[in-house]
Amino acid sequence: FLLSLSEEIQRRLEATGMKGKRLTLKIMVRKPGAPVETAKFGGHGICDNIARTVTLDQATDNAKIIGKAMLNMFHTMKLNISDMRGSPISSVTPLS
Repeated sequence: FLLSLSEEIQRRLEATGMKGKRLTLKIMVRKPGAPVETAKFGGHGICDNIARTVTLDQATDNAKIIGKAMLNMFHTMKLNISDMRGSPISSVTPLS
């Protein structure tokens, strides 16, 4: 998922002719004590939002560089995969 998301970020950056240096990954995780099954089918239920941000060495629009940084940030979160509920925003802060 994160690698395909980084490819979409690359397409959007290329379409605008921009590159970014600051990357933010946000993940929604089931709040401790919240029911495993959500009240609404397909809903995310009660969640905590966890975010990580990294500043790259150089501005980029390259999906491989963005994807590698996103995977590194994801691994530092040490999440239980079954508790993940979504990724509302993953972004690169663009530079002109």
